[in-house]
Formats: sequence, C-alpha cells, structure tokens
Amino acid sequence: MVDARTPGRLGYGGCMMSPTPQLAGLALAALLSTTTQGEVWTVDDDGPADFSSIQEAIEASADGDRIEIRAGTYAVLDFGADPLANIDSRDLELIGVDGREVTILDAQSYAPVITLFGWDGIGDDGLFSARLKISGVTIRNGASGGIQAFSYNDGPGIELIVDDCIIENCREPGIWMGGDIRRLEVRRSVIRNNDSTYLSGGICADESDFLLIEQCVFTGNYSDTLGGALRLWGAYQDPSLIQINDCIFEDNIASQGAAISGNHVELQITNTRFATNSGGQGTALYIPFDSTATISGSYFCENGPQQFEGEWTDLGGNQFEVSCNPSQPCPGDLDQDWIRGGTDLARLLAAWGACSGCEEDLSGDGFVDGTDLAFILAYWGPC
Repeated sequence: MVDARTPGRLGYGGCMMSPTPQLAGLALAALLSTTTQGEVWTVDDDGPADFSSIQEAIEASADGDRIEIRAGTYAVLDFGADPLANIDSRDLELIGVDGREVTILDAQSYAPVITLFGWDGIGDDGLFSARLKISGVTIRNGASGGIQAFSYNDGPGIELIVDDCIIENCREPGIWMGGDIRRLEVRRSVIRNNDSTYLSGGICADESDFLLIEQCVFTGNYSDTLGGALRLWGAYQDPSLIQINDCIFEDNIASQGAAISGNHVELQITNTRFATNSGGQGTALYIPFDSTATISGSYFCENGPQQFEGEWTDLGGNQFEVSCNPSQPCPGDLDQDWIRGGTDLARLLAAWGACSGCEEDLSGDGFVDGTDLAFILAYWGPC
C-alpha cells in the first residue's frame, strides 16, 4: 500500500524523509556571485593538480566553474566523515576526464558520495537554487544515496544532469532527490545493484517538473517497497512529465513496481526493454494513482503475469514475449573478444534498422536501434 502524502512532509511513499544527523548539521554556504566565464580546476589524488581532493576544489570554485577529476579512487575513510563532494547553492560541473571506468568515487558505505543542496535562487535569472552536471565517473557504495539532492526554503528548484556515469552498490538509493526538482536528466549511464529498505533502489525523485532518462541501463536494483529501479512522485499541482527513451530495465526487484513506480506523473516511454523484473504488482510499470503513461516501440519479457498496474496507452510497436532471448556470456560483445568496443559499435551501426534475429539486435525486439546502442555504450569496456 502506498503511504499517504501530507503537505510539507512525505512518508515512505515519496522520496523525502528526515535528514540524516550528518546532513542536518550542514550549514548554508554563502552564495557566490555568478562569473561571466567559469574557471577550470583540476583534481588528482596522486599527481600534480590544483587540488588533491574534490571538496577542496568545490570550496575554491564559483558559479559556472568546471572541476576536472583525473583517474583515481577517491574514498570516504571513516564513519561521520563528509561526502566526497558537498555542494551548497552552486552551479558547477564535475567531470571525470579520464572516464568512468578509472575515476572512482567510493563512499565505502560511510556517507553519501555527493550531496547537492539548493536554498534560494542563484544564477542570472534566479530560477534555480542549485545546478550540477556530473559525468565520466563511477559513484559507488553511497549511504543515504550515491547522489543526494534537495531544495529547501521554498527555493526555485534544483537541476541535476548525470551523463556517462556508473552508479552502483549504493543504499537508499542510487540517486535521491526531493523538495523541488526543476530538472533531472540521466543519460548514457548504468544504475546497478543499488538497494533500499524504504525508497527506490535506483532513482527516487520527488516533486519534479521534468525528468529525462535516456540510453540508460537499470539492472539488479532492489527495494523493499516501491520502485526497484525508479520511484517517481509528481509535484502537488500538475503531474510531472517523465520521458524514458532507449533504456533497459532488467533484473530489478520490488514489492510493487520492480522497474518503475509512479504517482501523479505523466510517463512517456519509448524504445525501452523490460526483462526479468520481479516482485508483486506492476513488475514493469506500477502507476495506480493519478498517473498516465504512453508506451511505444518497447519490449517486455519474463516480467511475470502482472506487468502493469494503472492506466497506460499502447502507441504501437510494443512486443510482449513469454520468454526472453537467450542470454549471452558477454552481451554486446559482437566480435567475441571480451571487450565491448569500437568493432562492436561499428557492427551495430552497420546493421541499423529492421534486423529480426540478428546478433546486433541485443534487445530482441526485431530492430537495431537506440536501445541496442544504449546497451553497448552503457557497458563499454571489458566484460
């Protein structure tokens, strides 16, 4: 059963909970004036750079700055320690310049990996209270979230863009956002093996205006309650618009909505694969309250007898199979060299379009398209 929502406070049905003692003590940072052209700061844990820690670079930065994180493992070392990156009312970019496979942000289950808090309006237009773009990193072993982002004091909302990242093995959950979300975009990323007792395993987003999730893989995420991979709760006034394109939801588990759970949302799902998700009602889609969904060009297999709960519209091109295509030891490794790389990508692009039964059709929907491309890009590198 979904917990009731009350103005100003959400129960476990949504994504807002009482802040952890560690986060409750964080003071509001003074707002910095917007720069006309952002600075670039470098971080390296064992080599020459402007800073050896991410937080030092954040404290030196101003709105509009870019922080380039070089290869290495950046770790939280003890209980009670601060997150690796704590950002208050800023507009920043955190970029892993050497790629997500070698740029590891590991909280070791001691703290969240990244926290983003928005209070009042910043920026030239004052229309957001915090904004962060993060790309090219692996976010691992976060406690109370891998990324935790909240807007307070009736601020104008936060914007978060996650691109080309891996978020894995986090608790409560991989990404946890609430208060007022102006915009959340997650692209070309893998969200895997995250779990939660009260929230979603993968992403929990509350009071959102707009969410875009594109070319992402959600696999192995778990929730004791709603939304193994995604739990989405709309704003109080109008339903939130959620667009999910070219994604894969596979092997997620929850008591309801193993792949996606939503309340007061308008979902638009295109070209997405739902496979072997398991749990109670709505293993693929659970939107029983004040929500609608349109689905097109998507593939469903082995999600159990109750794949859907709630109102949705079939816009065509969807396929429903009792059994999924046989699994491969290294899906996406088309040339069988145990690396998903340029040769595999070239083969996939050469087979683009209708291609029933061909190896390049990784999703098994009869087409080589964005879903297959998302899979190779998301799992790029050694098997």
